[in-house]
Amino acid sequence: MSFDLDYLLAVHRGETPSPVAFNEEHHFYEWVETGQRMLRSVTSVVGHDLPPIVRQRIEETKEDWQPRGDAVHLYGEQSWRDGTQIPTEPFIEWKRGLFENQFIADLQPLAMEVPLCNRRLSIGGKFDFLGIDSTTGARVLLDLKSTKRVTRGVDERKTLDYQAQCGGYLSMLIDLYQVTVDECRIALVGPGETYVLPAFDPSECMEIWFQKWFEYNRLQTMDIEHEPKEG
Repeated sequence: MSFDLDYLLAVHRGETPSPVAFNEEHHFYEWVETGQRMLRSVTSVVGHDLPPIVRQRIEETKEDWQPRGDAVHLYGEQSWRDGTQIPTEPFIEWKRGLFENQFIADLQPLAMEVPLCNRRLSIGGKFDFLGIDSTTGARVLLDLKSTKRVTRGVDERKTLDYQAQCGGYLSMLIDLYQVTVDECRIALVGPGETYVLPAFDPSECMEIWFQKWFEYNRLQTMDIEHEPKEG
């Protein structure tokens, strides 16, 4: 079953039910019609091969980055939906810097925070922003990343993960809504400053995503094959 851009926009506006739901309490995506729960998310696939020390650090600092990220995402969504909001606490400096970035200010929203899934692969996810760059007419898929401080130099591993994440969302947008984009973008949102990385090619993002998926699936299969047999 697939839909189209008009249906996606209607879901975003709340005019029609989303075929995919996100359970906030238990953190899973679900195909509403059948109740099928997705077994994994885009972020879990992308991050499956992170070194243990990095995973530990992410978990240890979750109380810092999660509320900051939630606040920035909510502020961005409200501003794109209802017009730029006056930034307030908490994390006022991060909010203030978001729309001071000219690229962000020039974006015209189509849809935000819409849950997606791929039922065949049992993967769910939710993109941050889909819209139009008013200066070029390009359709843009954008992901916001809040950070303690903005740095222009992004290492290769992180860049590949950014591309894979965008590719995961895009693959589900195409599969579910037949929606393509002209470019994928990452915005690093720091205190008083937002830096938007150069555009990623959508086809390349999709290729990197499926490489991640194949590697993840291969490792999952190996784990199952090496489980001890009973009897």
